Amino acid sequence: MLIATLIVVLLTYIVVYNYKLLTYWKRKGVKYVQPLPFIGNNLPVLLGKKNLNEFVIDLYQRYPEERYCGIYQYGQPILLLRDLDLIKRIFVKEFRAFPDHPTSANAEDDDPFWGRNLFAASGERWKNLRQTLSPFFTVSKTKSMFTLMDEIVKHLLDYLTEQDSEVIELELKGLYKKYATDFIASLAFGIDLNSFKDADNEFIKMGVELTSYGGINRLRRMLYTINPYIRKLLNLKMHPDNVGRFFRALIKDTIAYRTENAISRPDLIQFLLDTRKGTVQEATRQDSNETQFSVVSESDLGSRNKKFSTELTDDDITAQGLDFFFGGSYSTPTLITFCSYELAFHPEIQNKLRKEIDETMEENGGKITYELLTRMKYLDMVVSETLRKWSTATWIDRICREPVIIEPERPGETTLCIDPGTIVWIPALAIHRDPHHWPEPEKFDPERFSDENKGNVNTGAFLAFGGGPRNCIGSRLAILQAKLVLFYLLWSYEIIPTSRSGTGKNHFIMSDSSFWFGLKRR
Repeated sequence: MLIATLIVVLLTYIVVYNYKLLTYWKRKGVKYVQPLPFIGNNLPVLLGKKNLNEFVIDLYQRYPEERYCGIYQYGQPILLLRDLDLIKRIFVKEFRAFPDHPTSANAEDDDPFWGRNLFAASGERWKNLRQTLSPFFTVSKTKSMFTLMDEIVKHLLDYLTEQDSEVIELELKGLYKKYATDFIASLAFGIDLNSFKDADNEFIKMGVELTSYGGINRLRRMLYTINPYIRKLLNLKMHPDNVGRFFRALIKDTIAYRTENAISRPDLIQFLLDTRKGTVQEATRQDSNETQFSVVSESDLGSRNKKFSTELTDDDITAQGLDFFFGGSYSTPTLITFCSYELAFHPEIQNKLRKEIDETMEENGGKITYELLTRMKYLDMVVSETLRKWSTATWIDRICREPVIIEPERPGETTLCIDPGTIVWIPALAIHRDPHHWPEPEKFDPERFSDENKGNVNTGAFLAFGGGPRNCIGSRLAILQAKLVLFYLLWSYEIIPTSRSGTGKNHFIMSDSSFWFGLKRR
């Protein structure tokens, strides 16, 4: 009898709690997309009828006249923002109330390698860590790494040169992932790696496991992000334990070897070691001298906390390396892949870009420098348009820490209080595909970012790297990495469609089978 009573009480609690969650936006007076119990609005994704990109765009389009609407992710109420002024307010003016990502809550205690990295860190720790890492991503530091980056891209070029064919047919996403792995291994971990020749390297295997979104990894990360109480209850971590142990040992051995042999190298590990010693200078503000639209400016968070910098542990350093790997192994290869995809189907754009590349090489006697690469206007236009049309950020999230009042501005709106704990989504890709902000959004048109048209662009509608103080710290490095490989590739090859290429009709290509293209030697 007691067990039956307990079961009834438990079921009643679950039903009442779920009902309370699913009526949250109704009680707030916010228009919302009708959810299902426990599943929320995620049924099309779970059934495989829509991928995440299509799913979020569909939610964004449900209430085109609203500044915001309510949605549910597995029963969790989410406020989806549509209005650019409101988005800017959340990113900048209300940053104190929205400083963190939802996965930041208690992450440092529950999952040290995730909670200690810049993306997941929260509060003062995030601010100190951001200030600590900023000097690594300045113009001067990036310039100092350019020679190293130039050497890394040669691995890819050498691999292509060895192919005995006039037209080399390749799956481009896999090709660029190998390039990105070599890039990360060198600049983040100080390892000279050639993924094109040594695919069985343990570093590569661990990297694949770290970044895999299939199987158990997908389930674990989905549960991890749904609710901090669920991940604590199940003792979940963002990354597999064996991957964390491998990279911790790798960092520890690297630090010991460099210390014993007095070795210094221009990479992330060395930078953090020097920071721990207190020998790194404050970041200098050099963003204003650059004209690249695709690079976001760094926010000024004030002077760096010297004490925090000198207290960096080996686990802190490992966490930043994992963050570098986790983010860089997807975003940059995806950018290069979609850029190549568009160039293959738009030969007139590819030829115009190649002309700029040829002229740049001729100008400098067959050599490329940081200054020349970052001054190439049409290359930046092509990359910017790729980021616009194929933003790797489907949505950007924040969690509310302090109550924020949104006063009504449009007919039918009521005063909305965003309560602490509320998650907000900024649907970056949906905004990039909104004809209200971008005329003919499905058209790939680099001329949107020409000197003549750039002034017409609403920069608030370009969210490829987020916004406000918590924008992507590595945008400059990621853009440079993409531009460098595109520069060399188009100098020697023409990207052409083959019988295995995608048709270009599908808005959101998810399968690697769509990215088979030919590289025709010039």
